[in-house]
Amino acid sequence: MIYGTLDNWGKEKGLFPAAFSRAMEFAAAEGLLSLEPGKYPIDGDDVFAFVQDVVTEPANRRRFELHRAYIDIQLVLAGRERQFYAPATGDLVLVEDALSDKDFAFCAPPSRSNALCLFPNDYAVYLPGEPHCPCCAVDAPEPVRKVVFKVRIAS
Repeated sequence: MIYGTLDNWGKEKGLFPAAFSRAMEFAAAEGLLSLEPGKYPIDGDDVFAFVQDVVTEPANRRRFELHRAYIDIQLVLAGRERQFYAPATGDLVLVEDALSDKDFAFCAPPSRSNALCLFPNDYAVYLPGEPHCPCCAVDAPEPVRKVVFKVRIAS
């Protein structure tokens, strides 16, 4: 898991793969606050974005998820969102497995996890296998505009 802010992207982008730069360039160029929710191709199936309007929920209503083929870059554009994350360990128990056809699985809450609050322009990067629980309320449910970039691990 990596946590960052777009305010530092110019100084840090050289540390990340080129596919991450394509995603962040899309974020800077597209005016994501004005785009309709939906899927936007950036580099075919290798890099794409989901613009989302969500309402956060209490953490006990959300589930941990993970992916196999794609890295998630979750960028909050407006509102506040708490996300929980955990290391990819061998004790994860999948409770719903759609990895082979949809690249997601839900897992039982890990034995240990940490919380992260994302504010506008903050992002979190989750590598394949890393369980994360997005869209949790910080204090109370609130609307959030976010974009989730998907970066194929071979990119």
